[in-house]
Amino acid sequence: MILPVVPLSALLALSSPPETEIAHRPALPTELGKAEPAVKCAHDVEAKLTSSQTLTPAVLDFNTASLIDPSRSEHLQGIARYDRDGRSYLFVSQSRKGMKAGILATVEMGTRDGGVWRSNRQLASRGLDGMYLPPPQADRVIAVKTDEGFSQYNHPGGLAIVGDVLAIGMEGAHDETVHPRGRVDFYRIESPTSLRLITSLANSGQYASSVAFTRLASGHYLLAVSDNSPKNIRLYRSTGAGEFDDSTEFEELAVFTESDLAPGDNKYFQNLDFITDCASGRLYMVLAFQDHDFWGLSRKNRLARYEIMTPGETPALRRLGIQKISCDPPLASNTCSFDASFGAYVTSEGQLVYYSSESRNTGMNGSVNFGELVP
Repeated sequence: MILPVVPLSALLALSSPPETEIAHRPALPTELGKAEPAVKCAHDVEAKLTSSQTLTPAVLDFNTASLIDPSRSEHLQGIARYDRDGRSYLFVSQSRKGMKAGILATVEMGTRDGGVWRSNRQLASRGLDGMYLPPPQADRVIAVKTDEGFSQYNHPGGLAIVGDVLAIGMEGAHDETVHPRGRVDFYRIESPTSLRLITSLANSGQYASSVAFTRLASGHYLLAVSDNSPKNIRLYRSTGAGEFDDSTEFEELAVFTESDLAPGDNKYFQNLDFITDCASGRLYMVLAFQDHDFWGLSRKNRLARYEIMTPGETPALRRLGIQKISCDPPLASNTCSFDASFGAYVTSEGQLVYYSSESRNTGMNGSVNFGELVP
């Protein structure tokens, strides 16, 4: 087999030093400290969200540890990075079928430490099928949650985190006479492997496929919910400005319909996220979707970008254009899919980063491929 010529820089972007060079990590402590600040701002957001650059991901993988087994019909839906006490994690949601419980998996990325992660892939030497070794054992699913709200719905969707509160869209109620068609569940992250349901919000009788979640300068919480039928995005604001708890209530602030979005942008968004700019305090929203032809043969990952004007009053959208995403970097494929998961994250240094996984586990030894995109 003749392989294409690939620049050394591309190979370096796809591979990491051998696992033996990574120090062994101590066991997960029984009690963990507090999470990161509730809202972290990013630098130069306007410039990043108006760039015409096509983004290509650094390629990463994690082991399922036989705790999840995503497939075409029960695929991955949402992804959100979470750092705590110097350790890095992902929360990943997976849909199920019928009366099965939806899944929220906790992934510890044990070889990654803060900041931009970059690739954890290691090139194979010889005698192995494929070009890469399986992902390091330290990068793996360490827990799954199928109780509380997940036992009532089979289709958990996009998720977002503010401080130690995780919000997730829920669809596919096992019994719609008991549970709303779509709702947002809020969980307290007591530790990366222990989450407790705080409260829920029914999405006005509509589905709740994905959520964006942030806290405004006023102290109020702002929530955006994409229902995808009939393709609306609803904005909710908390009625109070106190800390989030089981007494937190929301009021509907606005509904953005397909006519509020520029033609071509509303392609059944899979996920959305808020981003706050450090210098200006302005709030932005990114919407991830996959644009494809009628036959589904040509699939293009795209990111629609907006500023939310006056988010605490009567919100309006300012369109910043669409960005192209390539999920097939050199010598890698099926790295990510905006028809599966997407999540935005801001590092402690104010760097904006995106994450997106494939829909199932096609990596080495049944691992899950995902990409890190730095705008």
